[in-house]
Amino acid sequence: MWMRLWIYGFFHFITASAHYEKLGCWKDAADRAVATLEGLTTLLDGPYKNRADAIKKCYEVSKQRGFAIFAIQDGGWCAANNGESYKKYGSSNDCKEDGKGGPWANQVYKITENLPFNHVGCWKDSADRAIATLEGLVTILDGFYKNRAEAIEKCYTAAKQLNFEYFAVQDGGWCAAGNGVAYKKYGDSCDCKGDGKGGPWANDVYKIKPTSLFQNLGCWKDTADRAVATLEGSVALLDGSDYTNRADAIKKCYEAAKLRGFTVFAVQNGGWCAAGNGESYKKYGASNDCKGDGKGGPWANQVYKIAEKLPYNYAGCWKDTADRAVATLEGLVAILDGPYKNRADAIKKCYTAAKQRNFAYFAVQDGGWCAAGSGIAYKKYGSSGDCRADGKGGPWANDIYVINCI
Repeated sequence: MWMRLWIYGFFHFITASAHYEKLGCWKDAADRAVATLEGLTTLLDGPYKNRADAIKKCYEVSKQRGFAIFAIQDGGWCAANNGESYKKYGSSNDCKEDGKGGPWANQVYKITENLPFNHVGCWKDSADRAIATLEGLVTILDGFYKNRAEAIEKCYTAAKQLNFEYFAVQDGGWCAAGNGVAYKKYGDSCDCKGDGKGGPWANDVYKIKPTSLFQNLGCWKDTADRAVATLEGSVALLDGSDYTNRADAIKKCYEAAKLRGFTVFAVQNGGWCAAGNGESYKKYGASNDCKGDGKGGPWANQVYKIAEKLPYNYAGCWKDTADRAVATLEGLVAILDGPYKNRADAIKKCYTAAKQRNFAYFAVQDGGWCAAGSGIAYKKYGSSGDCRADGKGGPWANDIYVINCI
């Protein structure tokens, strides 16, 4: 619900006080203290002195472009940036009582609302897409994109679920997502509309803010009859013969647990790693014996819940042969690019390809090779111990992932 309110406030006119606060009245000059937004977006319509809801419109445009500060001058003129450059010429007494500044006087506001993404500009696109579309891959992207309600929020949600770093909205609602800076492929554009939903062959691009990977669920007792099953010895990522000397023990336990599709993980006695689902970690009750380093204590589990929800669950490592247990998608889907061993984001791309073709699960083998199917054919040759710790299988060994409904 919080997300709906934030985004709704982003593009609709709602009570101002919850979203920005006054920072006072400040002098301006022809060499502007704050750069204007006039002429950059259709939302800032008409002559600014006659503009209805001038403050709210300036706020919306500023927020959409990722600015923290906006200024209204001379009855409606709009400017925005970050930092404190608005103080350049000192304070002023010439602002009117209507909150819309005065002649060469900026009424300055600070945006207090926080969104989980930042706008990183408007960028050109072409038929050879700079960013791969998510249309048709995620059920939340419903209907015809130009008529899609809450198009930006929905594109964010889809991209976040698939663990992409940024997302793009084009042509009134079309959704795409990716990692890195591929969105810059064709250069910047001036064709995005003022509503944050891009334009024709123009992507409004948003960077997703990082969120906490996991949350602390407290300290809980353990015994030799473990409350949470260990991952030690089953994942190469949990390296070293002595877990108490393991570098980044909490992060590695998190990665191993996430790789296996678990929602809860526990670190004990300085680095020992376990993981599971549900609340079995509470089996023996709360403990006071965890140390302050987050790595538990003797017979005491520091328990964490994985915050992010993946669109698939890990279903184990399974043997394969030349008579494939699961049919390959290599060469059938453009997203499976290049030699599979060198493929960036191999797991995500295999998921995307499998989802696009409505398969129930997908398999990654030998560092990136992708296959997919339905049913339980992947179990044909039995389980394997040859998958690597990176989730991309091993030689003649498939890491299997079952696709969730999202």
